[in-house]
Amino acid sequence: MEKFAFITWPDGGKRAIEDTWLIKNLPLSWRGLYMRRQKPYIIGTVEDGDAEEDDFNRRELGYIIYMPGFFYDMYALDQKWRNKQIDMLIRFLHENNLWTISFPFYESFLCRDEIEYIKDCGFTFLDGYMLRMSSMVKSIQHIINIIKERLVYLNIGIWRADHDLGRLYLDMFAPYCNNITIGGENIDYLYRIGDDILKQTGLSCQVTSDMDTCIQDKNMIIMTEYCDIDKYCGNTFIVCCYPMDINRDFKRQDIKSSSVVSGLVEFPENIIVSTSMNTWEKFFVLDAILGTISNNYKDAAWLYPYTIEGIDTIMDIFELYPLKVKGFISDAGEVSYDKFRMQYLGKKWNYS
Repeated sequence: MEKFAFITWPDGGKRAIEDTWLIKNLPLSWRGLYMRRQKPYIIGTVEDGDAEEDDFNRRELGYIIYMPGFFYDMYALDQKWRNKQIDMLIRFLHENNLWTISFPFYESFLCRDEIEYIKDCGFTFLDGYMLRMSSMVKSIQHIINIIKERLVYLNIGIWRADHDLGRLYLDMFAPYCNNITIGGENIDYLYRIGDDILKQTGLSCQVTSDMDTCIQDKNMIIMTEYCDIDKYCGNTFIVCCYPMDINRDFKRQDIKSSSVVSGLVEFPENIIVSTSMNTWEKFFVLDAILGTISNNYKDAAWLYPYTIEGIDTIMDIFELYPLKVKGFISDAGEVSYDKFRMQYLGKKWNYS
């Protein structure tokens, strides 16, 4: 079975510095010269099996790769050394016969030419987008069940409801709401789906092509396309259904609102990771594992991304394995359903 390479979350080279006495005690000017020459190396494994079993009864699924030379001051690294680091990575992966790369939010750290160069060398990148979208749909479905009686009091805006994903969320909320505004660029299509919703549920949606009208002063905003939402926040609950850029989307300063950026999938007990991982690292490792063991998942998530059919397939796989979505990931970290009940039902959305 093909194994995957999981590249850890960039840490500025902290792991290598803390683990190596020599690097830790070098002057900063010398440390940079030393670090940029460091090659990628394996710091752990991902295995399928029982933690109580011996190593012979476990199956290796992938390796955890650390790139100290690239992570250290990577935004100040000139292109010559970036290219050298990428060539080191390609040689390392080739030597270890690892052709599938899981790298959390790699588009936030690599430029387009670098990504295309790596792909042209025969490697496949995983972006985790379809797992994010599928787990988010399951999470929002559960949240709807929690707040069903209060949805009638909420004012909801869905921006780019003329996208398939926006229409999916409209169909989810429409049976329970009295106030939904749908917005986008294809105004004729928006009026048509508005008519469909009226016939199906009796809800008359406000239709607009103006973003301000769609999402201003709403209790909940559903975004299927990125925009600068800080000025719209207030006490708003924001569902972010678009590809994330951590340099942009993880630095919001408005603490009065909360963003749902993914569903929170419970990590399987039979998967053994030999090093500690943060929430996003576990999420992307799970994406890589599913693609390795399930051809249906690979087709839905890797080969034909960004389709409602793909989301349906992945949600079916959740039931098959099974995988439990136990909450959501926000810009502030993990949020369980119990925490959501306490935080939002007790304070922010007390309209009943």
